[in-house]
Amino acid sequence: GGGGFWGVSHGVFRITDPPVPPRWPLWVTLCLGAALAVDRSNFKTCEQSGFCRRQRRIQPGNSPYRALLESLELGPDVAKIQLVNEVTQVPLLLEVWGLSGNMTRLRIQELAPLRPRFQVPDVLLGEPPAERLEVTGRDEGTLELSLGTGGHRLLVTERPFRLDLLRHRELLCSVNARGLLVFEHQRRRRDSKTPQKTLEKVTGTGVGHWDGTPQMEPLPLFWGGVLPFLTGFVPPQPADPPAEPEEEPGAWEETFKTHTDSKPYGPTSVGLDFSLPGFEHVYGIPEHADNLRLRSTEGGDPYRLYNLDVFQYELFNPMALYGSVPLLLAHRPRLSLGIFWLNAAETWVDIGSNTAGKTLFGKLLDYMQGGGETPQTEVRWMSESGVIDVFLLLGPRPANVTAQYARLTGTQALPPLFSLGYHQSRWNYQDEADVEAVEKGFEEHELPLDVIWLDIEHADGKRYFTWDPAKFPNPRGMLEHLAARKRRMVSIVDPHIKVDGGYRVHSELRARGLYVKTKDGNDYEGWCWPGQWGWGDLGGPEGGFWGVPGGALYTWNDMNEPSVFSGPEVTMHKDARHFGGWEHRELHNIYGLYVVRTPTKTLQNPPQGHPQNPTEIPKNSDLPDQGIPVMRCGTPKPSNPSQKTCLGNLKSIHDNPTSPIPKPLTPNPADLKSLTPNPQIPLTQNPQNAPKSPDPKPFCPPRPLWMEFPDDSHTFAMDDQYLLDRVLLVHPVTESGARGVNVYLPGEGEVWYDDETHEQYRAPQTLYVPVTLSSIPVYQRGGTVIPRQDRPRRSTEAMKGDPFTLYVALSLQGTAQGELYLDDGISFDYATKNEFLHRHFHFANGTLTSRYPKYPKTSPKISQKPSQKQPLGTLTAKYPKN
Repeated sequence: GGGGFWGVSHGVFRITDPPVPPRWPLWVTLCLGAALAVDRSNFKTCEQSGFCRRQRRIQPGNSPYRALLESLELGPDVAKIQLVNEVTQVPLLLEVWGLSGNMTRLRIQELAPLRPRFQVPDVLLGEPPAERLEVTGRDEGTLELSLGTGGHRLLVTERPFRLDLLRHRELLCSVNARGLLVFEHQRRRRDSKTPQKTLEKVTGTGVGHWDGTPQMEPLPLFWGGVLPFLTGFVPPQPADPPAEPEEEPGAWEETFKTHTDSKPYGPTSVGLDFSLPGFEHVYGIPEHADNLRLRSTEGGDPYRLYNLDVFQYELFNPMALYGSVPLLLAHRPRLSLGIFWLNAAETWVDIGSNTAGKTLFGKLLDYMQGGGETPQTEVRWMSESGVIDVFLLLGPRPANVTAQYARLTGTQALPPLFSLGYHQSRWNYQDEADVEAVEKGFEEHELPLDVIWLDIEHADGKRYFTWDPAKFPNPRGMLEHLAARKRRMVSIVDPHIKVDGGYRVHSELRARGLYVKTKDGNDYEGWCWPGQWGWGDLGGPEGGFWGVPGGALYTWNDMNEPSVFSGPEVTMHKDARHFGGWEHRELHNIYGLYVVRTPTKTLQNPPQGHPQNPTEIPKNSDLPDQGIPVMRCGTPKPSNPSQKTCLGNLKSIHDNPTSPIPKPLTPNPADLKSLTPNPQIPLTQNPQNAPKSPDPKPFCPPRPLWMEFPDDSHTFAMDDQYLLDRVLLVHPVTESGARGVNVYLPGEGEVWYDDETHEQYRAPQTLYVPVTLSSIPVYQRGGTVIPRQDRPRRSTEAMKGDPFTLYVALSLQGTAQGELYLDDGISFDYATKNEFLHRHFHFANGTLTSRYPKYPKTSPKISQKPSQKQPLGTLTAKYPKN
């Protein structure tokens, strides 16, 4: 889709589309009463998803899995232990790593699979460095491993198999405590004439990299018979195929509505449960239109992670949306931890609560920590295929968890400055005259504007990378006109390519065999917008065909779930084939990542004369995509609550929250002279994201209060106010007719200042703040310095050279500090040439000082120079009343 208004929300650009695009026929508008909500029949529930149904019917209890402790193979940085299902006698391999920086990795896979199982590539920055493991204790039925230098220990229980992770004597989490480990091994179909090639036994355990050739790891040494000779231990021998359980309907073939999933390799789902003692608040696993704190899924569907194009989705619903990030955060006073489930297949996540004292798990907790009943959260992951590959991020503070995740998957590139300004988008701009009229209107009314967005109708017959010659006959002139006004344009590029012999992009993809294939080996084609389309296979070595423009034109990747109007659940068939023969079911949730990754890399190595930062706006966010700057959230059902799920610009105005179409959050022209066009810009130029920062903290600028005040339990379930960086507290006004809001000011011994009146308030306390249509409560934290550019301009580029005003808010001790980071706002010179300006401000004893921060000795020489002279302007100080 297109259209709607823009605001900055959770570090992404958020678009809300009008429910009725203007190009639709009139009769569609007459049916709106029945079409204002998502058609849920188009999307599966857990009961309609075969593997979710099978796994959820397994009730907590004793696990059929046993750990063969005698099989332990201890390497310098990995421990391998064989597991066996005592019902089927199928062996699995457990691998354990103690990673540097308080992380633990667990991987479970088949020991001797019939064919390689998919392991997610291209997400981790590399193999994380591991620390040395040691056996520190052993008795009958239990093994204790030391996981490096952080004081973490792992207890491995033999029967039933269970893992307990401790820090000193504190129990952090338990794995398979409820006995819900599921690993559906590959098997022969009893009544099938499956080709023999799918049944050949391989001699390894998985795929290491996506290069088309399975990279097989050698089987453990003991499997070859050496360990029995040394220890006398004899592992179970799989000479005879294990007895197969009765297959339930849908295990080998599944039909949803009119679509049949052939499942040529049968049921291959995996699942595992985690018990978190002492935790009552868990967050994450986006994208869902729900509260910040995840709710219990008992009595309803689990949270689903499966990228889908869900038009007019419902709020407060665990159904899948456009993106899937399998990261869950848990928090309690003095401890935060994360669970990163590295799997790209369809995944469901159950959340439950219990009391540890009422469970078998609680007995261990009582023994280790003493005391009685302890609240706990139970998390259950269920994925359709792949292996179990999970990272436990052990904090202990929120900043540590985010840093650990960043070490695994990377951090976000600094966005170009113009991406933080006002963006204008609707479905659709009819022609060049329409674009010119809109841009002219902003100019005449002195409204700031940085970017105009073009949806699908700008292309010639929706052939992407082209221009409609009748509607846009002079695109170069249009772009040059915008550039002269210091403005830019973004055009859409979808991953579906029109099947047309006269279309060069299609002809090249077909000739080079770069389309996704059907299960029969033909080019996969489907229906998306008017016409027949194919989808590029982007994961292989030649998949990077996605070109990008340069200069004043930037790229918007849309429909990359992938969206297939004629497919099951409006997406691609799971038995479609990608490079290397992998089924789409294996990699569905990273398809969109490949769509946006290639143009990002192209922009990081741009043509001469166009050294731009990447500016892409994917609608879909997959497994970790920190290299992708921003993302939009699709189209919710128009309603008043939808306003609560969107964060607007800091100074934006809610015109009428009850309107069926949310109004653009733009200033009233009459108030323009008193408003800053882009007040969020100085906040997002965070020096802690600079490549050579002496104190890197990979926090997202908008963050929940509990991340900054982790011991204040009042903030743990709070999602109606948030922090920008660590310096501004914002409470949006989202209720219709609101005359005031209750604002909680956190932090024992903290002081906060009203951003408008500079009045000072001691914390912690709750204020009732009267509001109008033109006000949003904003408070600056005492002890901070905020550099701001306050002159209204037509665009962010026009603000270059404007002076900065330092807003100094003193702590109760009369001190404050802050930072200013500047680069040229458009290139990667800050990373490749170390060219940027970074200043640290400190106020104490009535004196303000400015200096360059101290960088590590290992950093390359820093060229501390801005693109042009940038004077500091006025100084505004906020003092405590005493």
